[in-house]
Amino acid sequence: MVICTKFIVHWLILTLLLILTAGCGIANPSAMTDHTEGDCVDISPESVGTITAERHYEYMINCIRMKHYTNASSHYAIAGVQTWRDYLASPGAASKQRHQTELRKQLGKLSDKERKLFWDKLNVTLRDDEKLQQLCQLLEISETNHRSKNLWHMAKNGYLHCEPVTIF
Repeated sequence: MVICTKFIVHWLILTLLLILTAGCGIANPSAMTDHTEGDCVDISPESVGTITAERHYEYMINCIRMKHYTNASSHYAIAGVQTWRDYLASPGAASKQRHQTELRKQLGKLSDKERKLFWDKLNVTLRDDEKLQQLCQLLEISETNHRSKNLWHMAKNGYLHCEPVTIF
């Protein structure tokens, strides 16, 4: 009788673990996926300047992996302009290093083939005046502080070579 009870308890524990494990996988499939792959988030004019550069670079990587190069290029541009603006606002070793290393760190998550394909697509955008202008227009921020807006436009011009805008 004792052996039979131990067997039943052991069987119940294994069954419970199996149900719990299966239940987690069914109830929350994203918990079981690789966290390095996420969504390719579209950029809306309202979101420009509201997400950190680091997050934009993460979205850029997601978009590259999903072969959504237009969105990847937008995230690249916003993140680069943000870190360059931060450097202009607060020049120093830390902000310069952040601007120089964050992109490299994120690109290190891609294969050589993915990186090359993205750079090829990005360069087409940056060399095409119409596409570059569209990208620059996307990177407008709704900022009331004139200094911040000037720094943003200086960063856009310096990083992407957008047309300079004079803020009064």
